[in-house]
Amino acid sequence: MTLLRGSRFIPPALMLLSAMACLRTTRTPRPLLVAIRASSESVRLMSIAHGLSFSVPVVISNNDSRALYVGGCGPSAERDIGGQWTTVFSPACIGDQVWKVDAGDSIVIPVTLYGYTADAMLPRVDVDKAQAGVYRLIFYVDTQDPTGTSTSPSQTQKVASEPFNLIN
Repeated sequence: MTLLRGSRFIPPALMLLSAMACLRTTRTPRPLLVAIRASSESVRLMSIAHGLSFSVPVVISNNDSRALYVGGCGPSAERDIGGQWTTVFSPACIGDQVWKVDAGDSIVIPVTLYGYTADAMLPRVDVDKAQAGVYRLIFYVDTQDPTGTSTSPSQTQKVASEPFNLIN
């Protein structure tokens, strides 16, 4: 069966392909199957000259069928303040580090975040917010190496770690 449009025939198969092409361009990327957790449920918040810091090894497990790339600039740390996740520690982006996690594999990466109270030092931290509490780390995860030359659209997704306790 064909449809008449003006004086031209449009085969139904062509109409279906056109509709599918429109759907493809508006589809959101499928969620990445990745789990991120601190290697310890409790992490010590340390006072440093002109600020605060904490360090924790982080386990990243790739449960996806694709290799994943984690990093670039980050992570940041958010604290649960009154039921709202609030960014407390922002990353200092001096150099981008990217970790590749093969499909079905896990890696452990070291994470150290600093926040400074001195005016001339970055990244800044609000000491009223940077207190002991429940935190999570925010990573950016992609299906392609950001240092490569891929021309595919980026699949970068923001992924939060499981919550952990930051203690004094």
